[in-house]
Parts: sequence; C-alpha cells; structure tokens
Amino acid sequence: MACYHFAMKLDQRPDKTPVAAATHLDYINRVGKFKNIDFRHAIEAQQFRGNMLCPKETHNSETVKRLYQSVYGSIMDNGIGIESSDDASVETLQIALVLAMKQYGSTLNVQGDIAYKARVLVAASEMDLPVKFTEEAMNTQYRKLQEDIENGRRIARERRAEAEKRTGIHIPNLEPVGKQRPPRRSDRLQILSQCCLDAEHKQRTGVLLQGDDAAIMEYDKKDKYCAMRRSLSRGIRVKAEKIADEILRRSAGGVSAASHVNYINRTENYAAKGGCIFTANHLPKWADGSARKFFQAADEYERANGTRYREIEFALPNELTLEQQREIIDTFIDHHLKDYYYAYAVHDKIGAMSNGERNTHVHIMFSERRLDDYEKSHEREPKHFFKQANRKQPERGGCMKDEKWNGRNRMEYLCKMREDFAKIQNDVLAKYGIDQTVDHRSLRAQYIDAIKKSNFQLARTLDRLPEQHIGPIAAANKKSQKVIDLLAYRAYKLEKSQLIYVANKLENEIEEASCKQEKDTVLQDMSRLEQAEKFKLPSVGDLKKQVLDKLHEIVALNNIVIWHSQAEMMAQEKYLTIEERIAYRSYNKCLTDKAELESLRRSMPKQSDSWSEETAKNHHAILINMDADLQQLTASIEALAPKIRAIEQRLSKPKMKSLLQAETERIMQNDLPQRERLNAANEEMRKLMPKLKEAVSSEIEQDALRIIHQNDEKTRFTAKEIAAYLKQAYILYAKEYKIQQRQADKLAKSVISVDRATFIARNLYVKGAFKKLRADKRSLEKEKRELSMLRRDYEKRVTLFRSVQKPKWYQDGTPYRAKEQELASQREMLLAREKAYQEAETTCSATEHELNAKCDTSAGKKKIAEITQGILRKNKSVAEQYHIASQKTSKLYAKVKKIQGLQVGIRRQIVQDGQKGISYTSICVEEKSRHQANGRPQFGEQCVLDIAQAMKSRRNMVGGGVVIRLDADGEELDFEAIDQTDREAELEKSERLMR
Repeated sequence: MACYHFAMKLDQRPDKTPVAAATHLDYINRVGKFKNIDFRHAIEAQQFRGNMLCPKETHNSETVKRLYQSVYGSIMDNGIGIESSDDASVETLQIALVLAMKQYGSTLNVQGDIAYKARVLVAASEMDLPVKFTEEAMNTQYRKLQEDIENGRRIARERRAEAEKRTGIHIPNLEPVGKQRPPRRSDRLQILSQCCLDAEHKQRTGVLLQGDDAAIMEYDKKDKYCAMRRSLSRGIRVKAEKIADEILRRSAGGVSAASHVNYINRTENYAAKGGCIFTANHLPKWADGSARKFFQAADEYERANGTRYREIEFALPNELTLEQQREIIDTFIDHHLKDYYYAYAVHDKIGAMSNGERNTHVHIMFSERRLDDYEKSHEREPKHFFKQANRKQPERGGCMKDEKWNGRNRMEYLCKMREDFAKIQNDVLAKYGIDQTVDHRSLRAQYIDAIKKSNFQLARTLDRLPEQHIGPIAAANKKSQKVIDLLAYRAYKLEKSQLIYVANKLENEIEEASCKQEKDTVLQDMSRLEQAEKFKLPSVGDLKKQVLDKLHEIVALNNIVIWHSQAEMMAQEKYLTIEERIAYRSYNKCLTDKAELESLRRSMPKQSDSWSEETAKNHHAILINMDADLQQLTASIEALAPKIRAIEQRLSKPKMKSLLQAETERIMQNDLPQRERLNAANEEMRKLMPKLKEAVSSEIEQDALRIIHQNDEKTRFTAKEIAAYLKQAYILYAKEYKIQQRQADKLAKSVISVDRATFIARNLYVKGAFKKLRADKRSLEKEKRELSMLRRDYEKRVTLFRSVQKPKWYQDGTPYRAKEQELASQREMLLAREKAYQEAETTCSATEHELNAKCDTSAGKKKIAEITQGILRKNKSVAEQYHIASQKTSKLYAKVKKIQGLQVGIRRQIVQDGQKGISYTSICVEEKSRHQANGRPQFGEQCVLDIAQAMKSRRNMVGGGVVIRLDADGEELDFEAIDQTDREAELEKSERLMR
C-alpha cells in the first residue's frame, strides 16, 4: 500500500529536552539499550479482553499465570480459562487450544466475540484437532470445515492418480509431516528441498512443487485446484503439543538444575541478562569446579521424582562493598550449608520497579544430600553420590538427604534460617559502622511489638500491607494491571509515609514544648515555695528532697534528649562534607546571634528627657555598638547564603530527602529510651509536686487558724497574717454559703407558684391526663432532637463515605463493605423512627385539643379555681421558709465576694512590705478624722476586715475607724507618705536595672 509520509524532526523530545546524536543513532539502529525495543513495545501493547477457552463445567481459581508471550500473541491462565490476547495469531491460538485440551479435556467452552470463535475454528481445523465445543453451532461449523479439507485432499489424490494414468509419469505422494520422528531435534523446522514457488499466485495454488510437477500442471489446462499439497496438519499439531508441554512444565516449576545454574551464573543462554558480579562454590573434585557439571549430574542421576537442587535467595545491603557482602554469605553458609555441595552467584542490577536503585542479591544452589564421613574422605562418583543412601554400607549408596529440608519440622528450620540471616546481616552492618537493622518478622508482628512498647510513631509506619511479588516478566509490562496496582500502592505508601513523618514531627514538637513548659512550671513553683517561711520546716523536708532530686534529673534529661529539630540537623550533617558542615554551622550561628541581638535592640528603652547626660551618652553608645554588630552579622549571612542555597538545593532532591527522613527517624528511634525516661520523670514530678504544695499549704493554714483564734486579744497584724485569715475565712464562708444555697434550692422545689397550682388543678380535674400529656410531649421533643441529630449524622457519614474510593486489591475491603452495610441499616432505622414520631405527634395534638376543650367549660373553670386556691393555702408556710433561706444565702454570698475582693489588695501589700516588719491596727473614733487621739482599739474579725479594706483602697480611714501603720518598734507611719516612698523606690530600681 502506497502511503505518503514526510517529517523533519529536531534533536529534541516532545517535551523540548535535548537528545544526543549518538543516543538517537543507537535508537534507530536498535542497538545497545534500545535492542529489542520493538519487541517490548509490541508486548506492552497487547490487551486481554476476555477471549478464552474454558472447561465444560464452571472453573474458577485465584491463580493467574502468564503462560506464553510473543509478539504474535500471548497466553495466560486467568483462573477461569486459557485466555489469549487480542489479535493473537493462528499459531498462538493453536498452542492455546492444545493447552486447554491438556488441562480441561477434549470438550471446550469458547467465550469471546464471533471473530474470535471463527479464528478458533480455523486454528483447530488446520491441526485436525479432535476437539468438541459446548456450542452446537460451532460443532456444526467445525465438521463442515473438516469435510472441506478432506474433500480437498480427496480431489488432489484423484487428480494425481488421473494424471499418472494419462501421462504415465509417477507423481510422488508426499506423506504428511509428523508421522515419523525426524532424525534431528524435534523442535527444528522441516528443511524443504529446493522447489519452484508460484510466488505471485498466478495459478491459485500457493504450493511448493518440483519442476516436473509444475510442467504437468502447465500441460493440464483444466482446473489447477490443489493439484498437489502437503498435509501439514499433523506436523502443526505435534509442534503445538511440544510447545504446550514445555509451557506446562515450566509453569509447574520443572526447570532443570543445569539450566538453572546457567541462569544464576548468567552463562550460555542467560548471558545477555548480565548482572552477575561474583560466583563461588563448594563441589567434589569430579566436578572440576564447574557448578554446571555437578548439577547436570544431578539431572541425570537423581531419581525421577527426587529434588535435584534447592535454592536460597536473599538480598544484600547496598551500603556494603562486595567483600563485606560476602561476609554475610560466608557466615550464613557456615551456619547452614557447611556440610553440603553448593554454588552461589551474586547479582547486582537495577530493579525493574526500584526507581533506579540497585538490587543486590545472591542465589545459592545446593544439593539436599548431607556430606557424610565417607564422602568427605573418598568422594563418591556422580552416579553413586545421587543414589539412595545405605546406612549399613555407606560406600554402596549415596549421601543421605537431610531431614531438615523435607521433614515435618522443615518450616520450623526455615523460620530459624530467616531469623539467623537477619542476625548475621545486622552484625555485619554494625561491624562496619552502618546504623541500620533488618527484621525477619512480619510487618504485623513488628507492629504489635511496637504497640506493646508504646512506640506509636514506629507503629504508624509498620501499619501497612506487604507488597505482592509479581515477578520480572510481569514487572517488565508497565501496562499490566498488577504493575499498575503495585505502583499505585507504592504511591499510596509514599504519601502515607510523608503524612506519618509530618505527624510524628508535630507530635514530637508538641511533646518537646510540653516537657519544657512542665520544667519551667516546676521551677516557678519551686521558686515560690522556697520564698515561703514554712518551706524550711522539717515536716516538708523529705518531700522537698525528693522533688529537688527529680527536678535535677528532669533538667539533665531535657539537656540530653534529642528532639525532632535536632535530629533533622544531625541527619543533615551526616550527608554534608566537612566544608559544608562548617559553613552550615556558621550560617546558623549568625542567624541565631542576629535574632537575639535584634530582640535585645527592640527591648531597649527610648531616650527620656529625665535621664542624666551621662546616662543618655551611654545609651547612645550601646545602640551604636548594636547596629555595628547587626551590620557585621548581616554581611556574614549574605556571604554564606550562596553556599547554603547550594546545600539546601542538594538536600531537597527527592532521593536525598528520603534518606534524610529515614536518618531522622533512625536517630529518633535510638533516642526513644531517653524520651521515655524524661516522660517517666515528668510523671513522677506531677505526683510529687501537689503533695509538696499541700504540705506547705497545710502548715500555712494551721498558722492562720491560730491567728483567727487569737483575734479576740490581738490588735496588731502583719499583711501575711491578714492574708492567711482571709483565706481561711473565705473557705469557711464559702462552705456555709454552699450549704445554705442547697437548703434554699431544696425549699424552692417545694414552693408552688400560681401557674403551677393552676396546672395541678387542671390535671386533677381531668384525672392526671395533662401530666401524662406533658410527659408524652417531653418524650416527643426529646425524640425530635435525637432524630435531628441522627439525620445530620447520617447525612454527614453518607457524604464522607461517598468521598472514599473503593479499596483496591492491596487494601482490605472488609471495612468498606461493613461501612456500606452499616449506613443502609442506619437509614432503615432512621426512616422507621421518623414515621413513628409523626404518628405520635398527631395523636398528642388531638389529645391536647380534647383536654383543653373539657377544661374551658364553665363547670370546669369553676372547679379548677377552687382546687387552685386550696393548693396555694397549703403551700404558704413553705413559701415563707424559702424567702428566709434566700435572704441568708444572699448575705453569705455578699460576704464571700467581699473577702474575695479584699484578697487582691492584701497580696499587693505583702509584696510592698517585704521583710520590713510593718504591722497594722485599727482604732474606733466618733468622728472620721485621723488626728483624734481618744479612740479605742478594735478586736476580732471587724478589725481584720477594716485593715484589709484600707489596704485595698489605699486609705487610712475606713467605716467608723482609722487604720494605723506601725513599724517594727511600734512607731506610727504615714500611709500616703510611705506609699509615695515605695513608688519612688520602685522607679529608682527600674532605672538602675536599665543602666
């Protein structure tokens, strides 16, 4: 077909990125990394849309296997039947037919479109396959095709015989291919002799002919229809059966030991795979150091159903060199395969789905036969070594197969090997200073262990499903559903891990802030307690020592615990060079110094006119020095900024970011014991501190009670004594107020108002129907609120559920289905309750209307009025008692509020008095003048309250008395003058601190 196409392309990809000329030349020549790229693209483009061969009866299995793959079509066992890719060739369909007959029998159920069924009939007829179909129409068509083929053959034979009779020339009868076994390998194509070919199909034969045969056909001017043809149906079937047998054998795992050793050593047919970087073995002398020779002998001499070899494959850490990796292999072999013949190969390649990371691993092939003493000293010949063991005469038999590979406890030994391999790898990693470990346990077991140890941050990371292994063939097909699902799961895990990292970081920052706040709070509490006089009493000595010891421990732990921000900095420094590390530390130090200096600069007071000249000069000099230091720090930061940007750009790359996060989590995990100790210390401190406060407070309260009892005789009080009294008085009056309030509330319940008395009378008139109606209405109102809440909750849950995607194969679908069923049940319940509510509301309204009509009659109104008056007369005494109790409660409340207000002033006065020894007294006078000297001292509670009121209002005259301030010697002090002096002293102290 002629087709015009012309294009000119630049040396760019569609996304405008440049392409090297040499690379593009390799691409168009299909060499190097582009070798077989067309084959890979053809495989990736294949699709499976349900064209398959199924058994007569329903067959369903969870096993899905790719059986055959080529550019002409692929075959897979999807668990229901043998499925072929779309547009598979006839040859591919023939292989699929033979596979299906070998697995399901001669009767097949063909599922797919009409075109697929027609191609299946053609493929079966070309092999002359003895197959039946479940659809009778297909059987009819198949028989018709077979009859046409047979008629063609019969006509060809008759015309050949007629030509021989007419010309007298013998025309050879070509036997169908495949009846006799060819002398060479069965999988080679027949080599045809040189023949004349009607390549242009001028004679419509399309067959291979000898020269004489072609001349006969030219002589015969009649119908040239199939004068002679080869019957290839038998040969096609034999070839398809052999391919099918090979496919089934490989699918069942029947790979020869010699072939597998070629695979792991990347030799012969597997050399193109590459990636083998080291091989080693322990073999008998007759093997000449060749693992292939040894395992070929296993293929030949091991019994038919015997295990020819076993293989152990495990990953090796990329952080180690090959020599260090070999230590892991050699140690493992020394523990488990020391007395066996084995061969191993180390592979190092880029994984198909590893995002460019190396996948270093080792394959160890070994014989199950344990070397006995006779083998170690004499070394049996191959045919004897693989014989059945003879316990009595070891020289007449082979080495015995070890029971640990096939016995009842083989799974137990496998678990032991897994655990030992993890220990070996961790030991080697630790030996070379790599702070990483592996764990042989399942993710679920590790998750449970983390929960038990209260390591919830690690538990979040372990709460995931393991990946499903899909194999290298499936991994190469990027359009495979398994690959798509696995990549989606990895993206899901990556997103989840990022969220977990952020959550752990926030949780740790909150924990850090909480621990520091607790430490500061304890330090402040201890500072206040140490100022109290009672803190030095022997009764609180033991508690004080315990608290101080625990406080010292908390402070020390706060200094050594590594928090998340510190762990991130430590992780960054691990991946920095020495020069980068110095630059980074200098940059951070400059930033910290600049922030501190700016904060100090902002806190400096502005120059005041009241300052002296010297003070103003010093203040100006300090500001100039600060500005110079800030300029110098800014210059240093700007000089280091380019290096820091380059460092941060390198550290922000996805791979490096992942390494930094992993290192941060590792540091946090290693520091977990220190954080646990700090949390335990804080918990103990939270228990000890209230006990210490209570002990100190108890001593102060006892002293205050003694002061209260001495009020009848005592006339002078310090501010601290008055504060202690007010505290105790507040407690006593508040307690009495609460008792009186409860008594008033109790009486209030018995007081009957006019409205309530009227309701009671109406209810009595209708024999309790109103009370029942009110109860029903309350129930309906409650039901209405509950239904409203349930409706909102249901709609919210439905909205949330609709926003959730259905789980994929790697996610557990049980919670999704359970949630769906739960919502359906909730909807049914909600609808039923709403219907019942509507019916009850209608009934309640009708009943209320009927009762109101009955009470609104003239007889009803008269009777209800009589009952109401009687109720109010009986309740009169209770109403009077409630009025008296309410008045007492109001008075007590006023007194409590007054004492509460006085406590504010007394706290201020305590600070002002300090340790000056100042005391106070109150004198009653007839006239409100502080100069009268004929007053008398006050005693008792009123004296203390007057003094406290004077301290609050800062006046010496209160009520009907004068409050006098006395020094330590009893000399009278002027309230206003002393207060002014205190204010000036405080101002002078502030100025001194500023300078």
